[in-house]
Amino acid sequence: MNEIDALLILNAIPGLGPNRLKKLLQQFGSAGKIFTSGVRELTAEGVISAGVAENILSFAKEDYLRQEYVLLKKHNVKIVTHSEGDYPKNLKEIPGAPLVLYVKGVLKPEQILAVGMVGSRQASVYGSSTAEKFATELSELGITIVSGLAKGIDTAAHRGALRAKGATLAVLGCGLAQIYPKENIRLAEEIIVRGALISEFGMTMPPLAQNFPQRNRIISGLSLGIIVVEASAKSGALITSNFALEQGREVFAVPGKIDNPNAIGVNNLIKQGAKLVSGVQDVLEELAPQLKLFLSENKNSVPQEHAAPAVPLTEQEKTIYDHLTGIPAHVDQIAEQCGHSMRQIMSILLQLELKGLVKQLPGKLFIR
Repeated sequence: MNEIDALLILNAIPGLGPNRLKKLLQQFGSAGKIFTSGVRELTAEGVISAGVAENILSFAKEDYLRQEYVLLKKHNVKIVTHSEGDYPKNLKEIPGAPLVLYVKGVLKPEQILAVGMVGSRQASVYGSSTAEKFATELSELGITIVSGLAKGIDTAAHRGALRAKGATLAVLGCGLAQIYPKENIRLAEEIIVRGALISEFGMTMPPLAQNFPQRNRIISGLSLGIIVVEASAKSGALITSNFALEQGREVFAVPGKIDNPNAIGVNNLIKQGAKLVSGVQDVLEELAPQLKLFLSENKNSVPQEHAAPAVPLTEQEKTIYDHLTGIPAHVDQIAEQCGHSMRQIMSILLQLELKGLVKQLPGKLFIR
């Protein structure tokens, strides 16, 4: 049994979540060594109970692994562990991050620039159209949209990203061998072309009610901030917003009609201090510092676009234009890369704006 095999088994043990598993790994040094220990050793540090220790030792390891690998191959799903470079950087930072992810599709470094969108499954026409509009506009700026593939707001968010030909990540509360809800199977197939389906659950895990709050912490964990569009007083979207706050993420809320039951939760979020947003500009203004930091740290991994402009450019204009892409770049980053003074940079960017080649966003961010 190799280390990944051991992690897959431990990930499926009843009563053993990511936090306890992480402590066991620190205690024993590797996942494999956990299986060579007895109940007394497993419970010595008080990390797990005797019952959970018995679950580990009695688990049908070979049968489980055999079934998992058959399904992984059948559904073209790969395993990404917490220690691998492909593991999403944003998610790795949160408390209780899953040690194992099941991924169908592609995880890319630029998906670090991500915003989550959540809301009611019984979304109104206004809610769905607003979510799709926000997702489309954010995607056009190179920002990945993260949601949960549920009916309503989640579906609208994913569709908005796909309409803009942007990346979107769908986090599921079940195994990837059985997409839920069934009516979104086709949407899931579209998502894997430009993003990924993600789950921390084994391939055959059904969509149990208790899985979804657990799933929600991953949605917020993958994101720089969460936008809540329509949520009742007891909506699962509010659980996601609570996780976002605990993880140090921004929480945005789109206000709803006061007589709409699906607006009670989101309006309460605004009362409690969530950022009221009426357009993507509000989101970008709030996230400008994080966008600037992440773009600076990951400038070598952000894809560059070098399409030739349709109008003639001076050498200085061409230099700056070549440093811009469809992903927002802060003026400080542009100045650092191009070696010009801030005054020169702003003047040249203005000329590029007048030529219709560059757009300025809130927070001194620029895109082609």
